[in-house]
Amino acid sequence: MSDHPDTLEPIKALSHALVAQRYYIDGNSKVEIAEELGVSRFRVARLLDEARASGTVKIEITAPTLIDAELSIALQQRFGLQHAVVASTAGNESEDAARTMVARVAAATLAETLGDQDVVGIGWGRTLNDVVSALPALATCEAVQVVGGMPDVELWMNSVDLVRRFSERSGGAMQTFLLPYLTDNSVIAEGLRRDPSFVRARQRFAELTVLIAAVGSWVPPLSGLYELLTEEERAAYLAEGAVADMFGAVFRPDGTILSEVNAERAIGITPAEIGQVPSVIGIAAGPSKANALRAVLLSGLVTSVITDSGVATTLLTQQ
Repeated sequence: MSDHPDTLEPIKALSHALVAQRYYIDGNSKVEIAEELGVSRFRVARLLDEARASGTVKIEITAPTLIDAELSIALQQRFGLQHAVVASTAGNESEDAARTMVARVAAATLAETLGDQDVVGIGWGRTLNDVVSALPALATCEAVQVVGGMPDVELWMNSVDLVRRFSERSGGAMQTFLLPYLTDNSVIAEGLRRDPSFVRARQRFAELTVLIAAVGSWVPPLSGLYELLTEEERAAYLAEGAVADMFGAVFRPDGTILSEVNAERAIGITPAEIGQVPSVIGIAAGPSKANALRAVLLSGLVTSVITDSGVATTLLTQQ
């Protein structure tokens, strides 16, 4: 609307300003405004529309600078997710830089969404290690170790330590077990599964409300599980089309899970148990993780995802 003397309509402009003030700033309802002005609520609605059309009201939506809102919404819709949160990156960062950004966003997301009644399953992974390091104080939720660790490996593969550090942020109970993820054979694994600490943790698997899952890539190899396997085992998986893993499950590009060569000697949560958890949050960062995350998303096991804009853009442009 022009403010030229021939077109200026002071009374109407004042009406627009008054209604907008009451509705957008004072927080009054349309009914309350209608009663104050002695008009119908439909008249109030028309005045609000006119106020926006004339420029009296200008609405500006400001998303957090760390979040790419458009990519987040597009990714959520594309894969039918409960939530998708995409950390803003230029798309050309190193794996380490992207992982640091995604970890910050993931830590903030967990702090926002976790409640006192949640039972949270935690495994291991480089990104998950960074997420736990970035966590602020959390609601008093319970933390449960869901996969065994490995001796003589880097800190990020120590699932017991990740659960302990998570619990320090929440002040809640924790369930851990000092057992390896992979054993030499099925007989040893069966015996270790009777360990009281694992029995107690596994009883909580059915009560999990949230599962925080780091996604490993096989092509290129950026995976803790990949590093744990023998050359023969890796070759067997790759021959069957392995591109990703999550909690020991290995995925083809279409999301199907490969025959679980190591299932009999593994100690941890199974794909069937993962499928029963209401909220499974897949976290992946860096350009090399795009195909791996796509495979895991196509499996249907993941209900929400946290990633970076480079990965999200690749996922959304793939056919």
